This record gives sequence, C-alpha cells and structure tokens, in this order.
Amino acid sequence: MAYEEQLDRVRRYHARFAAINSGFEATLPSEHYVDDIYAFFQNCYHLKDWLKKDPVFTARAGKSKQDIEDVVTNTPCLAICADICNATKHLGLDITKNPPRSGHEPKFTKREFHVSVGGPTQSLAIKATVEHNGANLDAFTLATDCLTAWEAFVR
Repeated sequence: MAYEEQLDRVRRYHARFAAINSGFEATLPSEHYVDDIYAFFQNCYHLKDWLKKDPVFTARAGKSKQDIEDVVTNTPCLAICADICNATKHLGLDITKNPPRSGHEPKFTKREFHVSVGGPTQSLAIKATVEHNGANLDAFTLATDCLTAWEAFVR
C-alpha cells in the first residue's frame, strides 16, 4: 500500500531520533540532528495525509478521511505532534486562525547536549524537551508514543 512508504519514512526518522537521543558518533554540526528531530514530527503528522489518499488503506481498514483526522485530534500524542509539525514549519502556530489540535501550543523549551570524548571517537546525545500545557515532555518519548499510536491505528 502507498501509505506504507510514509510509515517506513516515519520509522526511519524515529530510528535516527533514537540514535540522537541515546548517543552516536556525530559527524555534522548539531543543527543537522535537531533538523532530524523536527523532521520526525513533520513526517509523523503527515502520515495522516498519506492514509487519507490511499484508497487501498481506507477500503481495507474501513476508515474514512474523517476517521483519520479524528484519530489525530483524539489521540493526545498525535495532536501534540500535529501542533509541533505546524509550529516548526511555520515559525509558530497562528492560533487566531486555527486553534491547536492539542488545546495548547507545544514548544521545544530545552535541548541538552551530552558529549562524550575520549578514545578514537566522540559521541553526542541530544535530549529535547517539549513544554505542553505546563508539563515538560521528553520529546523522544513523545515521538515513540506517536509511532506506536499510528502503528496501532493502521493494523
């Protein structure tokens, strides 16, 4: 099915995010890896568009386009993902035109960089935090919850 191409892309970005979160041999400036974190949320949210446009999925799963929109809106992690996607693509949300799906505007508030030096290579880990409705969320845990939610939905 066509949507599987996008789901596989989300899985690849999740694997990159896992490496970024846990530590890896960095060969590029750190901004490149922050881009990968944003790209995870953007690709994860846009899986909904692939699902909506894939007639084989909608027929097999018996899901309407509205069902797909509803799963994003009614699944807290996916609603936050939608808002992160739109905020990172558009330099913030325009809440006067479109209220956040999650009810509040999420923001990346902290990035911790952990560098390990010694031996033949150096390792970098980036821990990102998303603030949402007064709570600090681990961005990688949020990403994992999003992927898990989509995989459950498409089964």
